[in-house]
Amino acid sequence: MSKNENVNELNVLRAIAILGVLTVHATSASTLKLVKHDSFVMYNMINTLALFCVPAFVFLTGFTLFYHYGPDRDMKAGDWGAFYLRKLPQLIIPYVVFSVLYQLAKYVIASGMTFDHTLIAQYVGRFGMNLRDGTAYPHLYYILVAIQLYAMFPILYSMARKWPRMGVGLVAVGFAVQWLFFGLHRFELHLSNKGTFAFTYFAPFLLGAFAGRYYPRFKAWVDVREGWLNTRFRAGTLLLWAIWAASALTYIAVWHITRINNKAMHPLWYEAGYNVFTFTSVLVLLQAIYAWAGRGRFSRAYQALDLIGTLSFGIYLIHPGMLLLYRKLSPGIPLTGIYHAWIAGGFIFALVGSVVALLLIYRFVPGASVVLGKVPARFVGRQHPSPASIQSEPPVQSPRNRGRIDTSNPEANRA
Repeated sequence: MSKNENVNELNVLRAIAILGVLTVHATSASTLKLVKHDSFVMYNMINTLALFCVPAFVFLTGFTLFYHYGPDRDMKAGDWGAFYLRKLPQLIIPYVVFSVLYQLAKYVIASGMTFDHTLIAQYVGRFGMNLRDGTAYPHLYYILVAIQLYAMFPILYSMARKWPRMGVGLVAVGFAVQWLFFGLHRFELHLSNKGTFAFTYFAPFLLGAFAGRYYPRFKAWVDVREGWLNTRFRAGTLLLWAIWAASALTYIAVWHITRINNKAMHPLWYEAGYNVFTFTSVLVLLQAIYAWAGRGRFSRAYQALDLIGTLSFGIYLIHPGMLLLYRKLSPGIPLTGIYHAWIAGGFIFALVGSVVALLLIYRFVPGASVVLGKVPARFVGRQHPSPASIQSEPPVQSPRNRGRIDTSNPEANRA
C-alpha cells in the first residue's frame, strides 16, 4: 500500500472517538445527579466506556505522523523547520482563538451580561495561566498535548529511522515511558495537571507510531476480513476481546464504587484500568471497523461516520458551546423519565448543531479552516479553497488532580 493512500477505516475510528467525546460531556453531570437513582448504573457504564476517546485520538495522531512521514523520507533540519511552521499554527491558532471565545462566554455567564470591572480584571489576570494549562475551558487541554507530541516527533522519527527493526518494541517503549511518568508524578512531581502532559498517553501514541510505520504488519492484527481464517489470528482476537471485556467491566466497577462512595480508591486502579481498557479499546474498535468496512463501506451509516470523522476537529472545538447553549435554554428538568430524553437531546443537539454550524461556516466564511480544520471537498465554496488538513486530534474532559475526587470526570482522578 502506498504511504499516501488514505486509510478510511481510521477516519471512522476518528468519528467514533468524537462521538465518545460528546457522550462523556453529555453524561458527566448525570453521574453525580443520579448516584441515588436506579439509572445511575446505566449512566456510569456509558460515561466510563466512552473514555476510550482520548487515547483513540492520541493513537490517530501517532498514526498520522508516522504514516505520512515514512521511513524512506530523509528529513533534514530545514524540512523540520518547514514542518513546524506548517503544523504548529494549525494547533496554536485554534487554541488561542477558542480559549478567548470560551473565556468570554464564561465571563458573560458569570457577570449576567453586565460590565463588571472587578470580574473583568479577574478573568484577564487568569487568562495567561489558563492558556498555559489548557483551562480556559475543560476540553482545550488536549491541544497542548498535541503540540507536545508534534514537538517530540522529530526525535522519535530519528530514533525509528536509526533502529528500523524496533517494530513492536515501539509499543513496549510507549508503555515503559507512560508508567515511568506515572511513577515520577506519583512519588516526586505531584503534578496538578498531569493530563496536560503527553507522556500520560504515550502507549497509545507509540501504538499509532507502530501502526503508521509498519502499517502492513499492523493491518494484519486488525483486519478480520483477511485474518480470520488463520488459527493464530482467531486465538489472538479472542484473547484481545477477553482482555478488553475484563478491563472494561473492572474499570466500570472502579468508577461505580468511587462515585457511590464519593471516595477515591488507590491510584493504581485508575491508572491501570484506564491504560488497559483504553488501549485494548482502540484495537477492538479497529477490528470491528475493518469487519464492517468489508460490507458496509457504501452504507449511509458508514458515509455519515466518514463525514463526522472529517469534521471531528471542528466538532471538538464547537460542541461544548452547543451543550452550554442547550443547557442554558432548557427549563429545569426533573429526575424522571423525561430527564433521559433531555440528556439524549443534548447529545444530538451538540452533534447536529456542530455539524450544521461547521458546514455553514465552511461555506460562507473565507479562511475558516485555519481555525476549524479541514473542509470536506464537497462542501468547499468555489471562492474559498480548503487549506491543508489539521493533523491533530480532539479530545475530552481535562484530566486534572485537584486533591479531591471528581466523580463526574474519571480523567481527573487517574493520577
